[in-house]
Amino acid sequence: MLTHRGAMTNHTTVAASPAEALAAAREFFEAGAGTRAWVEDESDTHISAATFRGNIAVAVRPGPEGAGSAVRVTTLREEGIVPRLLAHMAAAGSGREMAAS
Repeated sequence: MLTHRGAMTNHTTVAASPAEALAAAREFFEAGAGTRAWVEDESDTHISAATFRGNIAVAVRPGPEGAGSAVRVTTLREEGIVPRLLAHMAAAGSGREMAAS
């Protein structure tokens, strides 16, 4: 997993397909996992959730050479749950069992 982190935008690649990556993001938000976030909008290429501090938008597309997914997570404020979300999404395509932590 290669990760680039901007001020409030994170770019990474995961082994999961775009559909698997979005399903993992949905699972993360719906499981609670101390996130206090809820899904507000989604499509085949994104999911957005609201938190008490702001919004988190997750966009996915096929990864380089069609392998895995390129993921972009954007927030309006620094969100401490973003690293956990990215780790959860990375686990989705790694063969490891996912657990929203």
